[in-house]
Amino acid sequence: VVMLLADGYDSAIIGYAINPVSQKNVVVYDVERILKILFERDEMSIEQAEEFFNFNIVGSYVGEQTPIYVYKSDRQEIDEIAEMDDDG
Repeated sequence: VVMLLADGYDSAIIGYAINPVSQKNVVVYDVERILKILFERDEMSIEQAEEFFNFNIVGSYVGEQTPIYVYKSDRQEIDEIAEMDDDG
């Protein structure tokens, strides 16, 4: 079985991971790299790129092998995000 790819974003691939539910390998993309592609290649504003990414890329579930999109961050950022989630 071939891992599913997000067409046009090969330069944003940072590796693969194992889906813990299906135990299948899935491609992993760096969100910042995808946004940079949309900004530079497609000449979108940052706001347009983020909206396009959220609706058309992250919003496209295609089954157990849907790619994973990663926001790289450090421990402090993770703690801040977790705190916002708890407050939310």
